[in-house]
Amino acid sequence: MFKYREIRMLLVTSLIFIMVNGLVVYALVNKNKMQIALGLIMSFSSLLLLATRYKMAVFNDSVMVYEFKGVAILPVLIEFDKIERLELVGKHRLNIVHGTTTKVYIVDATRFIDEIELSRKVYKGLK
Repeated sequence: MFKYREIRMLLVTSLIFIMVNGLVVYALVNKNKMQIALGLIMSFSSLLLLATRYKMAVFNDSVMVYEFKGVAILPVLIEFDKIERLELVGKHRLNIVHGTTTKVYIVDATRFIDEIELSRKVYKGLK
């Protein structure tokens, strides 16, 4: 199982981390201990989000990607049997057509497509 980073949420959590650290510096200048403590807790939690969340994965029989639905970016599990085709749109963007089209924004799209194709070949060979 290989994991890849979702680029939109990577940017959002990086921005949140930078903003919270800016607030911590502001609290340090004002010598407000409560804001410093809360800011450090928020900074730690945003660092955990940055390090652990929003990773796409290729499994033995499916792929997990993140898709924008309404007001949130939610994980979607797509089975290899349902994938009709993969389209590389740009360096960081690909479309997965599986009845509907899922637009995926990822740090390294070409490597992700290669990994999906390899796993699909192994899956079809085992079937």
